[in-house]
Amino acid sequence: MKNLIRGTVLSFCFAIACMAYGAVPPLNVTVSDASGKVAFRGKTDAQGTFTTDKVKPGIYDVQFTSTGAITGNYSIKVSAGVKQVSAAGIAGEKFAKGVALKMNVQNLLNIVGEVKAH
Repeated sequence: MKNLIRGTVLSFCFAIACMAYGAVPPLNVTVSDASGKVAFRGKTDAQGTFTTDKVKPGIYDVQFTSTGAITGNYSIKVSAGVKQVSAAGIAGEKFAKGVALKMNVQNLLNIVGEVKAH
């Protein structure tokens, strides 16, 4: 019983620390080319980042969706080489339906993204 209480208290403290330090809940990430073909499907990591394998040149939709309810405000930055697109002030509730950015990839490059809490 003592260990159960201790574990619950530690989990609660960890959750509060994550919120206090701007932790981002995991988000699903889907990268699709102009024809709708999926080039990458994955999740953001504990730091709110993701990286695709190298993709061919072209225009890509980078879509972020939540796996649960999210509150707060967020910013997103997506880049491929020196090209970068970003969005700020995104309400967490919008991730339920999906938030997308368009990325123009010029060469055979990885697409890298980061979501941060404000």
